[in-house]
Amino acid sequence: MAPLLPFLIGELCSGLSFIDGGLSPIRWRFPVAFQLIPLFVLLASVWFFPESPRWLVKQGRVQEASYILKRLRGDTGTDLVRAETELREIQAVAELELSDAIPTSYMSMLLGTKNNDLHIGRRVQLVIWLQIFQEWVGIAGVTICKSGSNRLGAILCSQLWPCTDASALRPDRHRCTNDLPIGWI
Repeated sequence: MAPLLPFLIGELCSGLSFIDGGLSPIRWRFPVAFQLIPLFVLLASVWFFPESPRWLVKQGRVQEASYILKRLRGDTGTDLVRAETELREIQAVAELELSDAIPTSYMSMLLGTKNNDLHIGRRVQLVIWLQIFQEWVGIAGVTICKSGSNRLGAILCSQLWPCTDASALRPDRHRCTNDLPIGWI
């Protein structure tokens, strides 16, 4: 049944395009509203999830953390040894974080203060900028720029991707040749 469910939902959503000749707002409202069902299921069930063992150790609730790790990893034989080892590792990391040897605030990670040997600031900045650039490569940037709904954005996009429709704002600056069609190769 699980592989069939996405197919049935897709068929239902595509069938909605025939209501009122495709002009009904249910065409887009139903698929958006339909996504709320799993959200409400998650919202109702999240209260029954166990707390994170790391959070429990930081709060001083080590017994509860041990209980949860034993339930997750097992409480007999080698599973018990692994759960106890993991609990000791979590406790060691929590003590290190509390000792102020390595600042763990978001601002210190972003700016890289007091942890020059680990280069955390550079790593965090690298991750942030990689995410930003990932959004702007490939079809995403071209699709956003082709909409042309924002004049400033269209001008920016015409500088970044001169062969998009946004370059129509400044035809004197960009002479598009066959640069864009070779993207399919």
